[in-house]
Amino acid sequence: MGDVNGNAKANMHSNIVESRSNNKFVLTTDNATFENGQKIVVPVRTADISQLTGIQFTLDFDSELMSLVSIDPVSINVNDSNFQVCKRS
Repeated sequence: MGDVNGNAKANMHSNIVESRSNNKFVLTTDNATFENGQKIVVPVRTADISQLTGIQFTLDFDSELMSLVSIDPVSINVNDSNFQVCKRS
């Protein structure tokens, strides 16, 4: 879990979220075309990574059409223990 300030309540059915900032943090990717079965790399960028101290988000995709093979944290000091990949039922 990404409980940044220790007050998370584990209830995935609740739509209540706590805003920690009014600032927008924009993540961008490039559009890409690829063939069936081709492995691709999707770089996710931000304009100012030096301002990043923590982030929690959901990356949603159709697992019938593609799969996540790995996450490569190029510019930040994280490892596999910082990520959780869940398949929706």
